[in-house]
Amino acid sequence: MKLTPDTGARYLLERVGESADRASARYAATAVSPDGEWTFDVTLHAAGDPAIAPRGTPPPDPAIAAQLAAIARQVARQAARNRTEGLAIVWPRRVLRWKGPGRGA
Repeated sequence: MKLTPDTGARYLLERVGESADRASARYAATAVSPDGEWTFDVTLHAAGDPAIAPRGTPPPDPAIAAQLAAIARQVARQAARNRTEGLAIVWPRRVLRWKGPGRGA
């Protein structure tokens, strides 16, 4: 599957683990734009801001990391609702988003 968009950026988060109480989860994230590809370690908490650390060189455009943080906060809010409702799957295994012109940039 080709992830490189012609405009904007695609963000892929893949869960690599979660806490025993399901209050937090760790994700490997990738951001892909026409200008390059960057990877991140992301830790999400049902309450609070995500911890995002670039692996290697961070993206030259800070908007890429900011958009990743916004997506991570959305995932964490949904996980908190899932946990409150007692659902078996709190944290999604995989999240793929495309942000750019016409896509909620």
